Amino acid sequence: MEALPYILIINGTLLALFLAWMVTTSMWQKLMWKLFPKKLVVPPFGAKVKIRTMGAAYESRFMCSTAEGWAIETLADAIPAIRLGEPTLVEISCANGVVRFRTELVELLTTHNATIMRPPVETVLGNRRNRNRLILEDRPAVYLEGATAMVHDVSEAGARVSTNYVARRGERVKIDIPGEAEPVLCSVLEVLPNVTRGYNNDVRIVFEQPIRMRDLKKKFAPAR
Repeated sequence: MEALPYILIINGTLLALFLAWMVTTSMWQKLMWKLFPKKLVVPPFGAKVKIRTMGAAYESRFMCSTAEGWAIETLADAIPAIRLGEPTLVEISCANGVVRFRTELVELLTTHNATIMRPPVETVLGNRRNRNRLILEDRPAVYLEGATAMVHDVSEAGARVSTNYVARRGERVKIDIPGEAEPVLCSVLEVLPNVTRGYNNDVRIVFEQPIRMRDLKKKFAPAR
């Protein structure tokens, strides 16, 4: 019983320190946001939207930015049905490139013929497919989900590789690229018929965050 007051004091002190840390972290994040605001590209009305989940792909059109999120043409009647809250990879075509980000759908507004998705915190414009693409003669090796893969071509938006990893369309995967400190997150865009001897699959992948072409040229030698 004599130790009870000390235990209460220690617990109270720890709780106060935790609350102070939470408040300080929140204030710091708000200050950094004001000093270094993140760039957010809002797509134009009618922009083409592609949505990929683990098992399906959908197409829609961008409508507008609302207080609830970004509105696109409704997916309420999509087949197969799309689940709210399911992680998705979104690609939206803009005038100067493609906006890619991961998000989830949060609401289906049947009365307004719209679907609401959670907007990204930050957007990066990537090049469209086949723009500034490096064709690689020497087929450098990378690792896709730990399995050896051979790169055919690569752009800042994605790559085409051959691998023994059994990939599924829409699957979120990691690829280890030489010179990158961390694996690059990407999604499987397409599983192609195998044309490369010694590998089970030819796969097209899309990077979640575009990689600068200058960095890619340092990691992979383009064909001469």
